Amino acid sequence: EMRGIRLLLTALTASLALPSCQCFGPTPALTIRPSLRGAMPLGGLHRGAQALVARLPPSGARSSLVRPSDGTPPTVLLPTLTGGGGKGGGRVNGKGWNDGRGDDEGGGGDKFGLPDDVAAVLGGRALSKEMRDAVLAGRIGAGEVANFVKVQDSRFLKWIGGLSRPMMSRLVANDRFFVTLSIELMVGGITKMLAEVVERSKRGAFWKEIDFVASDMALELLGDFGLVFFLAPTAALLPPPSGLGKSVANLPGFFLQKGGFTPSQRAACLVYKALTFWCIGFATSAVGHSTTKALIEARGMPTDHMASVLENSIQWGNFLGVSSNLRYQLISSWEALLMPRLFKGSLALNAATTSVRLANSYSGGVQWLLWTRLIGIQ
Repeated sequence: EMRGIRLLLTALTASLALPSCQCFGPTPALTIRPSLRGAMPLGGLHRGAQALVARLPPSGARSSLVRPSDGTPPTVLLPTLTGGGGKGGGRVNGKGWNDGRGDDEGGGGDKFGLPDDVAAVLGGRALSKEMRDAVLAGRIGAGEVANFVKVQDSRFLKWIGGLSRPMMSRLVANDRFFVTLSIELMVGGITKMLAEVVERSKRGAFWKEIDFVASDMALELLGDFGLVFFLAPTAALLPPPSGLGKSVANLPGFFLQKGGFTPSQRAACLVYKALTFWCIGFATSAVGHSTTKALIEARGMPTDHMASVLENSIQWGNFLGVSSNLRYQLISSWEALLMPRLFKGSLALNAATTSVRLANSYSGGVQWLLWTRLIGIQ
């Protein structure tokens, strides 16, 4: 009966100019006519009818049902409608609505069908179709929507997120992702530059070898970016692919990430990230080592003492897949699970992140030297 009333009200909104019409069916006849603000007395409103109308979904045009005490057919009062934005949209008694087919300009159309906690987070803001579909499908919740709102409020983060969907999915999944990435790049860049300055200045060759410095710095930053980016949790903005892609998409971002992941999924995460980091290490080393040898040869200097590009690239990939993978997995787990409980406020959190990643950078440098000496390439 409620569904029939709702469909009836929707169908008659286009006929508001008519003074009245009679609707007959299995229930008692209903007199339906548009309401005039202040002109329709509400005396005799039946409480049972009030409860029935109150159960109608809030997104549609509400009506009031008046049942006179003299036995005459009840009257359905349609709310006054005015034109609104969006195809299929309008305004109901000053409140925007949209039937879901428009362009989201009707005021409250973005919250049509969304959970209450998500609608509360939005506070009347628009939600992109991709995000709305993800919410309705249950792939993301109010927490991710809150992060999305933060991204939209920042012109810079909005631009960063707009560069690619993988970047946006990480910003939506973790509101500290960009801060963590920036700290990692800052720590890696500063420590690498200090090492370049100290070592090359001993020979008075820093500016003479500035091309080497630029090459080393670029590869350092690319490697640091990859280590943070590919370990970061992602929000499922799109439906998961099928087959192997679906299995990979269901893995945690790091092996101790919160969530209902099985032990096999967490173990698979370690293996999958190891393979990912191996590929990153191999590619960056191949480019970097080739560039270094080319720069040396351009100066007319021998390169026989250097390890081959292939051997060096394989070993750098092995190092990232084992040492870097485990270290960054632990750091991501620390930052997600323990750090928020031990430190409060952005300043304390940023200081803790910087300290841990600085120690990790130093530890990684020492481990790489030990690794190369152990396998005999340095």
